[in-house]
Amino acid sequence: MSLEANPYAAPAEISAPPVVVSGSDLVRRDGKNLLIWDAAVLPARCIRTNAPIGPDDWTRTKKMVFTPPWIWVTLVAGLLLPLILSLVLQKKFTITYSLSKAERARFRNRTIWGWSGFFLGMILIGTGIASLGNSSDAGGLILGAGILILIAGLVFVAIANPLKVIRHRDGWFVMKGASPAFLDSIGPA
Repeated sequence: MSLEANPYAAPAEISAPPVVVSGSDLVRRDGKNLLIWDAAVLPARCIRTNAPIGPDDWTRTKKMVFTPPWIWVTLVAGLLLPLILSLVLQKKFTITYSLSKAERARFRNRTIWGWSGFFLGMILIGTGIASLGNSSDAGGLILGAGILILIAGLVFVAIANPLKVIRHRDGWFVMKGASPAFLDSIGPA
């Protein structure tokens, strides 16, 4: 082994940050939806209000996954089949988008409420199971309330993302959640 070549050395070149693309190469409009290619960087405007992004606002590079919705129909066959199908058929991509401070707070609060509901539901389910042995009917009510709160919490977490992938077509990811003003700034439909 040569002493000159260090396999743990940092790379000689540092990759440049992504180039912002507006409406031509990686981002397009499709009616009320966005068409996104992998590694797209949206313009520096809030995707919900179309306001220019300032220093206090939020820009995020996020890895997202699209799983065909028909996979969840296979839940009737058991839990393992949809899990395997979703792992095999999912499509992953990266997107960089921005939100204003107020919009970011809105989605952050949805996430906090969702996870709080999820954990409260778990606690209520545990309490309900523990109190099922008692002679009162409170255990069943607590268990049922815990299941409902847990499901509601998961729904809140699921809707806490401003952009949602609705389908994948020819390498393009079709997304909803951008405001009409933002879509108008991308280009014509």
